[in-house]
Amino acid sequence: SKFHEITGGDVYETAATHNHQFVDKVRAGFVANAVTKDGDIMGIEPDPTGPYADQFVLGVQFHPELSQGDIGEKLISSVVA
Repeated sequence: SKFHEITGGDVYETAATHNHQFVDKVRAGFVANAVTKDGDIMGIEPDPTGPYADQFVLGVQFHPELSQGDIGEKLISSVVA
């Protein structure tokens, strides 16, 4: 996935989550790209075979700027030139 391409792997151990609401169902044309061990969806992006596949869209349900390691820097750098 684009998310794993940018971050280099999973985030469930380093992601800073302070949420009490989560995505329950992913909209058609998108896929979950980051899921916690408990099954909470932490990120979505376009399905590579769907109608939005040619667009750069990356949604996260955590605070990359507060997360451990360099995940925040990697995500922010991918959208800020």
